[in-house]
Amino acid sequence: NGIDLPTSMQFAGKKPWEILHQDTLDMWRFGDFKSYTSLELLCEVLGVDTPKDGIDGSMVNQLYWDSNVHINEILTYCKADVVATMQVWLKINMAEQLPPESITIK
Repeated sequence: NGIDLPTSMQFAGKKPWEILHQDTLDMWRFGDFKSYTSLELLCEVLGVDTPKDGIDGSMVNQLYWDSNVHINEILTYCKADVVATMQVWLKINMAEQLPPESITIK
């Protein structure tokens, strides 16, 4: 789409220790690359509110291409995933959870 990636997301040619983001999936694997743990399961295990309410990632493609009437559902789903990922990251790093009333989604 002709959009420049932010510097922090330009991974080409970088070594793993030069990448400035963390993936909760990688943090939870403990070196096991044969399987993965879903965000929903991570939330359940760690006592974080699950973002899954109505749709999940496997449905997004179909919902988008069927008709754009589902675009607000997809937007809500993606925002909830971001909040859940943040809360999981905080929990894994033994940091204080953010109270839901303090989280503003624009």
